[in-house]
Amino acid sequence: MGIGPNVCRLFVEFRVGEADPAGLLSRLDQHLTVGPRERADDPAAWPRVEGYVAGVVARFAADPRVLGWDIYNEPGNSGRMERSLPLLKAAFVWARQATPIQPLTSAVWAWDDTFRGINEFLLSESDVISYHDYSLMGRGREIMDGLREYGRPLLYTEWMARTMGSRFETHLPVFREEDVGCFFWGLVNGRTQTHLPWGSAEGAPPPQVWFHDLLDCRGEPFDSEEVARIRREQSR
Repeated sequence: MGIGPNVCRLFVEFRVGEADPAGLLSRLDQHLTVGPRERADDPAAWPRVEGYVAGVVARFAADPRVLGWDIYNEPGNSGRMERSLPLLKAAFVWARQATPIQPLTSAVWAWDDTFRGINEFLLSESDVISYHDYSLMGRGREIMDGLREYGRPLLYTEWMARTMGSRFETHLPVFREEDVGCFFWGLVNGRTQTHLPWGSAEGAPPPQVWFHDLLDCRGEPFDSEEVARIRREQSR
């Protein structure tokens, strides 16, 4: 459709890599041409996780089509808190040992004091500062201002929840003004059903206003004005 986004954030699943490592790498390569908790708590299983992380990063370590490596999604989430730290730290080491030309990062996503230890590590080890935030733009500006103190580029790797006020019309002009890279959630409404709000019951009807997602499964936009706005911002 030529909407304008020029980068895509992929979740590269360990269980897929463990079951079919060659197939996973091949599919990643194909995507670039056209993108489990029990192991986290069991250091005895980490050599397999290390092989997965090191293998994927090493395969594409010099590939200019890869923008960066998002090492660990939302460490501490689901009540794990600082139990995520040992594997988070190890994963950064494994990825760096592959000597990628691309930067490493893992997003700050929770801002209260209980995440201080995790956030201190993320902000010290990430080559570029990435973060998740679905708040109104006023709060978003406060977060941007605070993170700029670290003197590194900013990547806003999760935003856009319409019913929370995180919208294309309110946020995109600010990202352009502030020179902040941004990844909205999500591109196509599919199996993950993220057009539904968090916590929706199974079989819930489609909401009048989608929570996430830009396009339906046919590639048609939920809101054509959103697509027009993205194109305008991209062309500035």
